Amino acid sequence: MTVCRRAVAMGLLGWVLAGTSASSLAAGCFGSRELAAPDGGRSVRVTRLGRGGCGESMLQILDQDGRLLVDADFTSPDGEHGAGVVDAAWTADSQFLVLSLTAAASRLTPPVLIEVYRRSTNKLLSLDVLAGGHGPVVKDPGFSLGEGNVLVLKGAGGAAEEIPLARN
Repeated sequence: MTVCRRAVAMGLLGWVLAGTSASSLAAGCFGSRELAAPDGGRSVRVTRLGRGGCGESMLQILDQDGRLLVDADFTSPDGEHGAGVVDAAWTADSQFLVLSLTAAASRLTPPVLIEVYRRSTNKLLSLDVLAGGHGPVVKDPGFSLGEGNVLVLKGAGGAAEEIPLARN
């Protein structure tokens, strides 16, 4: 399965990151590395490309034998307008992978994308799609995972917003 998310589509998939510049996110970027699920049955390989902020990312989700399951490309043709992974985490039961990404180039407030890999369907989808087209407005790309596969985001006004990942 190949997923291609280009900068053109980012407005449909993202939320506004209020008051944070791309350069201030660089120190907290995920970079290039591999992150295994707790049960060892899946892993995500993130490759960082580009300059500035978190750059742009390509990611591959692999099974325990290293076979490619999902290939997602968040790069742009010019290398400056894609999205880069800020953070990634697997749920404790290894059923979901959550990734936050931010635009590589920004003048004011870059969009933040939240992508979720669901192991049962072997698909990577935007949080907006998982939330039925009504995703929350995200204040920053940081997130945490709660018990029962709950994604906790900082919503509008700084309030925590809990989103059950398994509801759909």
